Amino acid sequence: MHKKMMKLTFWLTALLTLFFYCKPAHAVDAGNNVPQPPKQPVLLVYDSKNAAEHDENNIDSLQRLFVSLNLPIKTMSMAQYQPGTLKDQNYSAVVLMVNWPEAHLIKNSFVKDLENFHGKILHVGPSLTAVEKQQLQGNIQYLRHKQYFLYDKSNKYYQMLDFINSSEFVTKPAAGSQVIGQLTSQDYQDKMSHKFIPYGVIHNNIAFLPYFRADGLSFLEASELIAQFFGRQTQTYRPLLVITGITPYSDLRRLVKVAEYLYSEGIPYAISATSVATNTNLKAYHYYTLALQHVENNGGEIFLQVPSIYAPDTAKTAYTTLRNDMTQTLTALRDNYVYPIGISAPAYWNQDELYRSAALSLSNQILLTSDPDENPLPYAQEDNYGETYGRTYYAMTASSLNTIKEGNDLDSQDDLRFSTPTAVTMPLPTSSKSFLQFKRNIKTVNLQWANPDYGDFKSCVQAGNKQISFLHGNYLVDNNLMEVPLTAAKIAADGKAQVPHGTLSGFFNVQGIILEVFIIIALIILVVLFVLGYRVYVGMFKYTNKRHKTTLGTLRKLSKKKRKEHK
Repeated sequence: MHKKMMKLTFWLTALLTLFFYCKPAHAVDAGNNVPQPPKQPVLLVYDSKNAAEHDENNIDSLQRLFVSLNLPIKTMSMAQYQPGTLKDQNYSAVVLMVNWPEAHLIKNSFVKDLENFHGKILHVGPSLTAVEKQQLQGNIQYLRHKQYFLYDKSNKYYQMLDFINSSEFVTKPAAGSQVIGQLTSQDYQDKMSHKFIPYGVIHNNIAFLPYFRADGLSFLEASELIAQFFGRQTQTYRPLLVITGITPYSDLRRLVKVAEYLYSEGIPYAISATSVATNTNLKAYHYYTLALQHVENNGGEIFLQVPSIYAPDTAKTAYTTLRNDMTQTLTALRDNYVYPIGISAPAYWNQDELYRSAALSLSNQILLTSDPDENPLPYAQEDNYGETYGRTYYAMTASSLNTIKEGNDLDSQDDLRFSTPTAVTMPLPTSSKSFLQFKRNIKTVNLQWANPDYGDFKSCVQAGNKQISFLHGNYLVDNNLMEVPLTAAKIAADGKAQVPHGTLSGFFNVQGIILEVFIIIALIILVVLFVLGYRVYVGMFKYTNKRHKTTLGTLRKLSKKKRKEHK
């Protein structure tokens, strides 16, 4: 009786928690899960995308980083900046990002507004303005033609940075400054004397990062500085392992094997998977949802990847089309016992008013990946505003951590510090060889992974007229506990998964067999023709050689006869 009362109390508490937690995504704060008043955004102003150096990736990275820290951000280029834009009542902070210092694109009107701004200032890159130098104080030197190693504060891990032609560095910070990371050049004397200069510096209301890249230790140290500077460094996070590239056309047997491998290794994980809104009555869709159920039953969670958009409709029809597509997709998954815990999308979706309101607002858990290599990106209503959600994961590839040296065999969560909710992504293996490499990579990146089943992870996804919730490893629909069928993937006696391929797989298998038989027959015919040709050629050679010998013998006889007659 006592156990029943405890169980009833647990579920009542869980349901009440979900009731108060599952509010519209933009009104939920990641830290304490209570509604917050609208916050002033941060203004990000960049001088140039500098596409030749792919610096647009750094802009995308900063946008996602701020949103993952629960800081809304507005982005504009220096060319778009209008005098009077930067005001205390409009923005809580400003970020000046310089990607192309040689062009000298910083406007005087921006510098003037910066002088009268009383919020926080973050400078990323070279070309500090006079007002920034004044606020940083300390000793600032202009160093040229250097290549640096970046070390973390423990001096255990380092990363070689790109060659820097010229940039300012705070060689001696002012008293009371905070230093994040440290740099040493490749110069022999600097190495031997262990001469270090600060990487990131925080002094009162200003912070400075002389270099930023969206990978490896550079990103981790930069995110730590930004989190501390904006008062978000209250904890460190375990990264969430996310398997990407999963679609209804993926090799479902391979997906099942990956899920079973990770479950057997005790590794919590999630997948980012696309789905469809139509043709959900086909066998192929049924098999796909069976595979996704198998993931759920083997310790995995699911983020629904937004659909690919190539040519958006007009704004009037695009919202309705996308909203209906997302609702139908989520409803079909829910009806097939597949319960997504969040939505994953490329970064530019969160910079578009229509995409945010029609799709991302359906969940309070968002996973933002880097933008695809498309130019231009297919925006519908681009507004360059980064909205915040209950929790936003910054996605970075596992391979990007390979730039960190002496850190390949990490044995505790303290080795690498993640200052923001982070998802470390790995693509779904597509062959036996890549599956073996996948296993090696999992063991190489030996991090302590986040487990959504524990802690304060609570998700809400709106699926039509019903709400999918996830709390303490349990799925709920409209606060009713749901069970995922255990028959999602039948396991044969030999242990091989019996999840069928798509409905057309048999057709293509037959085509493949026919093609193989045709090639084999053609090879046999070619071999026979080669043997016959070889015999004919050898026979001709023997006949020619025989005739040649006969002719020589005849000539010799005639020659002997003439010599006798001559005598």
